[in-house]
Amino acid sequence: MRRIFAFVVLFFLAFVLIFGSSNEGMRLLSQRRYIRQDGWGADKFTFGDLYGLTYIKPFKMPRDTSFVTIPAHQPDSLTYKLNIIGDSYLYSFFSMNPRYFRKTGEVQFVRWSTPKPIPYRLSKDKKNILLVECVERNFRNLMTLQEIRNRIDPQPASKSEAHPGSQFALLARINKGIKTAIYHPTLENNLEFLLFNLGIWAPFKELKSALNFYIFGRLDNDVRVSKNWKQLYLTQTVDPEKVGSSFYPTSDEEVGAYVAQLNEVETYFKSKGFDQVIFSIIPNPVGVLNTENKPTNQILSRIAKHPNWKGILVDPSLRLQKNAKENFFPSDSHWNQRGAAIWLGQLNETLNAL
Repeated sequence: MRRIFAFVVLFFLAFVLIFGSSNEGMRLLSQRRYIRQDGWGADKFTFGDLYGLTYIKPFKMPRDTSFVTIPAHQPDSLTYKLNIIGDSYLYSFFSMNPRYFRKTGEVQFVRWSTPKPIPYRLSKDKKNILLVECVERNFRNLMTLQEIRNRIDPQPASKSEAHPGSQFALLARINKGIKTAIYHPTLENNLEFLLFNLGIWAPFKELKSALNFYIFGRLDNDVRVSKNWKQLYLTQTVDPEKVGSSFYPTSDEEVGAYVAQLNEVETYFKSKGFDQVIFSIIPNPVGVLNTENKPTNQILSRIAKHPNWKGILVDPSLRLQKNAKENFFPSDSHWNQRGAAIWLGQLNETLNAL
């Protein structure tokens, strides 16, 4: 009997390990689990990504996952092809239907998280617009010429890559093969999803979180509760020692460096045939909701007002501040559909004015 039990356990663990290493298997399982609303469905993001990190019950709020409604425009001449590089603030709220965008007949969207470059394609009969969007906490690292080229502008192979028979190329392939064989980059997260991201575990997770938070004052390191106890934030957006924080001290010299960084991107892609480059930096929710009662670094408005800035920056901060709490999910790091629609309206005003 013990041998049978040991064999069953061994077989189960082997199955979990093999399945957790399969990208295709995990993709199919994820799709099915997120559709289910019962105890066997995945609840990690159902109530917000920050609730999924903390399981603090007061923040267990159903989250609308539908796309923003396509606005009713006056008939436009479709004169633009819009090439977009963006994050989950866009792809989680817009289907990338060209009808969202004024004067736009075609959209090519590339995620910042794309594993391989997806080359941009210039239209021959439309104006080519490049929209580079990123949330404030990440823009310093992502909105550089090199990072953007890594997503949409494949670069020439190095000498070792150009000569696959070279010694360096051979060693690189061997190292890559060894790494792939013994290390799966998402295995740990996959195993956690397989075994524990189930609705049936939620009551136990909430009990554990309640004990840690209300008795011991402990919370997931990546999450902070607002001072008014009505909002969850990513720690990196609140902690003034984190470079992505809205409170991170930023000198005028640093602002000038970011302006030069964006100007370099615009100059390069205009030289490659784009008619216009639009940047959009989405403010951290903490910088809009004003729950912490302390001044932010105002990084976005300082870029827009810098004397060397000559480009186009869509910064929805001021519009989002009006009735701000209605524009963000309390238990999620993103805006909600209302906030996304506000940004879309501002972008369309920009597109209409070009």
